[in-house]
Amino acid sequence: MDTLHSVSLKEAVLIASRQNLAMKGADLDIAYSETLKKGSFNPAKTEISGDFGKINDPLSNDNSIGITQQFSFPSVYARQAALGNEQVTSSRLKKGITQADLEKAVKAAWYNLTYLQQKKRMLGRQSSIFSDFLHMADIRYKTGETNRLEQMSAKAEVMQLQTRASQNDADIIAAQNQLATLLNLDHPVGALSDTLLPREVNLALLDSSLQTNPKLQFLNQQIALQQAKHRLEGAKLLPDIRFNVNSQTFNNVGNGRYFVYGVGLAFPLFARSQTQQIKAAGISVSKARTKQALFVKNLKGAYVSATAHFQKYAQSLAFYNNTALPQARLILSNAKAGYKSGEIGYVAYIQSLNQALAIENDYLDIVHQYNLAVIELEYISGLE
Repeated sequence: MDTLHSVSLKEAVLIASRQNLAMKGADLDIAYSETLKKGSFNPAKTEISGDFGKINDPLSNDNSIGITQQFSFPSVYARQAALGNEQVTSSRLKKGITQADLEKAVKAAWYNLTYLQQKKRMLGRQSSIFSDFLHMADIRYKTGETNRLEQMSAKAEVMQLQTRASQNDADIIAAQNQLATLLNLDHPVGALSDTLLPREVNLALLDSSLQTNPKLQFLNQQIALQQAKHRLEGAKLLPDIRFNVNSQTFNNVGNGRYFVYGVGLAFPLFARSQTQQIKAAGISVSKARTKQALFVKNLKGAYVSATAHFQKYAQSLAFYNNTALPQARLILSNAKAGYKSGEIGYVAYIQSLNQALAIENDYLDIVHQYNLAVIELEYISGLE
């Protein structure tokens, strides 16, 4: 059996950033935008024409060769280049969203796996406690100190813990594969930690203005992108410029070639269609602003909610660390001593064990929820 490869959280994020297919797709989007940007200068096809035969008089054969090139007004190409720059920026900011979403998913998956791994250790320790209880109940039953009910109760507790441990093992396998999928690996991955600790967070770094949120940065830029499109559509009302050169023979007056040069302007006399394009582009700018404003409102609400969840779990952690866990340890030690000395019966002993172990289980759940709350708060604030 191959040894399970385990990674730290930092390693998991780095591997996902390099190998996740969503990140590779984002890089291709950037390359696509950069390639299109290089085609911002796109004049019309060069037209080459030729006439041959009796062009000038019926007695001589002449030929005429012409080259015509038409360009949009220079402002059009400048604004197409500006739009290309905005599209590249848009692709890069979109990659930032993909990166943030991926990091959030990797962090949550890694902490979930760490939570399950520590839960496995905790269930093993709890199973050991009840196995000791079962051993003592067997002895007490064999010596006639108690009836079979005590032994059966102890055995039921052990079997219940074994079932929970089996379920947790299945959850671990699923979590390992989930993390491997995010890292784009073809084998399960473990978390390089069996101890679930509260995630450290620097509250001073959290940006309550939310300007570092990747999605907000992207939507801000989408306004600039639509404005660039609007300016480009406006520039298309400017006249096109046409240059042409013609070379022609006049055999009736000599064998030389004569050149004619021309320049012209093409005005959009039927501009209704283009003016509608300009109006539509203006509406797109308004839509982008509305979408950004709606997102800001929702984002602020999400930040307030995430902050409340964080504070709730932070207060719970403080309670468990300062009060509940010390009480659980005291209940556990006193219950063991009382049962061994005969001061308490097996019913009270089971109740005390379950009470103390429930506190430990709840604490582990609180730490897990606290870490997820921190990850969500970091994600909303745009903090890596």
